[in-house]
Amino acid sequence: MLLKAYTAMLASGKASNYINMGLITLIPKTGDRSKLRNWRSITLLGSVYKILAKTLAERLQAFLPGVINRIKLAS
Repeated sequence: MLLKAYTAMLASGKASNYINMGLITLIPKTGDRSKLRNWRSITLLGSVYKILAKTLAERLQAFLPGVINRIKLAS
């Protein structure tokens, strides 16, 4: 399933709408729960997005130092 989804994204050049959808929920902090400042939001993302992001991050890690150095030298 994941391979099909990623192959379709690569072929079309864009991600499906469902891949970056998330559920926003509130988590209570300490203190009075009736006050808005004592809550924080968190977005729960789907596993398809997480796996793709982790895979891309791992693969790009080897190339980023060279890219960053070139950007610094050009500025």
